[in-house]
Amino acid sequence: MYLEPLYTERISSEQNGSTLPQLSRMLLSYREPGPCGVRVGYVPTLAEALDQVLGPGTGQPTTAPSGDAAAPLPPERAVEASKTPALNRPKKTTTNPI
Repeated sequence: MYLEPLYTERISSEQNGSTLPQLSRMLLSYREPGPCGVRVGYVPTLAEALDQVLGPGTGQPTTAPSGDAAAPLPPERAVEASKTPALNRPKKTTTNPI
């Protein structure tokens, strides 16, 4: 996956006027495994680019901006998380042989 934000900058009419770059578009490309080729998105926002390239709903945030990231998972998501191998691995402990 490759992501490139594209910015535009307005030329200031003032002699010492400063200008700030403004995000204009997001260019997102994704090479699919196998002979399927490359998908490309070129839209104003990252969420739209993800939706365009990977499918509807992929650009949606997993936690609402005003949501509490520390809030417990809904029951169906908690079951999914408990089945994730990375979460079920026993912690490795090291002992000092001295």
